Order: sequence, then structure tokens, then C-alpha cells
Amino acid sequence: GDRWSYPKQGSAATYVWQPFVISGTSVSMPKYQEAWQINLSTGIASALENKGIVLKNTDKQIQYKGNWKHTDSESKSDEKEASFSIKFNGRQTTLYSFSGPENGYAKVVLADENGRNILTNTIDMYSKFSIEGPVFRSPILKKGNYILTVYNTEERPNWSDKKKTNYGSTGNYISVSQISIEGGSK
Repeated sequence: GDRWSYPKQGSAATYVWQPFVISGTSVSMPKYQEAWQINLSTGIASALENKGIVLKNTDKQIQYKGNWKHTDSESKSDEKEASFSIKFNGRQTTLYSFSGPENGYAKVVLADENGRNILTNTIDMYSKFSIEGPVFRSPILKKGNYILTVYNTEERPNWSDKKKTNYGSTGNYISVSQISIEGGSK
């Protein structure tokens, strides 16, 4: 399936891949998997285990700029250009967030230790219902030192139908609940 992200369909829309169970002429999806893997020998899907270091939103290594609201489970901001960043050593990082009806777009920048951008991406943190899960996973990198920075764009997904009824986000929040680092150290 796909997740539409109007008006940033080209830069923030993502796909949803889920394991199906086929039995005779029946196809089902017994359980939604936020992240999963498939054993290529057996064809069996299982939950993806995080084997890395997990930093909660309150970890002192996450550097916040701007006005942020912090709880034990989430840090969020709706201020334009509010950001957070973390320097890490590893091969891959994953950003977890609370997506919800008041959330908007975030800009993710991954740079090497010299500050050269490796990738820039727009991510959509809007969801009709509040849910916590991964919103960005970097490609597998050469083991090294990197900087992950996430900015609030103060933009939100909104659209209307032919009757001019408005839909989408009611705010511009971005959020972080945790960051995982695989193949390295903090």
C-alpha cells in the first residue's frame, strides 16, 4: 500500500509493506507489523528486533534548539525551525515519533562527521490517530561518525474535497520518542 502525503506527495509519501498469509484461496494479514523481516529460507515473517543502542527522548546526547515540550515519552515542538540533533557512531539510525492529528512535516538531514550532507528527506508526522513508531530509517552506512538533525518545517498536510471540506493536520508539531543506533556506539 502507500501513504499519501498531500501536498508533498513526491517527497514525503511512503509505502507500507506487510506480510500476508496465503492459505488455499484465502489471503489475510493477521497482524499489522510496524517493522518486520522475512527469513528467505523458510518464508516466515517475524518482528524486526532492534539490536542497537536506544536513546530515549530525554537522553542528554540529543541536543534540542528552540521551544520544546518534554515528557518521559515524547519531546515535541510546533515552532518553525525548532530542531534536535545527535552525533553518533554507527551504521544506521532510526527515528521514532508519535505521529498524530496535530503533526506536520519534518526535514531530516544526515551528515558525515565533517558536516557534508549524505541525505536530506522530508517526513510526514501526521496521522489521523495518534500512534508511536518509526518515521525515518537511514540507509545502511559505512561504519563511522554521523550527525542526524531534524527540523520543524512548520508545514502540514492539508487537502480538501470538491465540496471544499478541509482535511488533514490541525497543527505543525514534530516529535521524537526515541532514536536507535545500530552497528556502533553513542
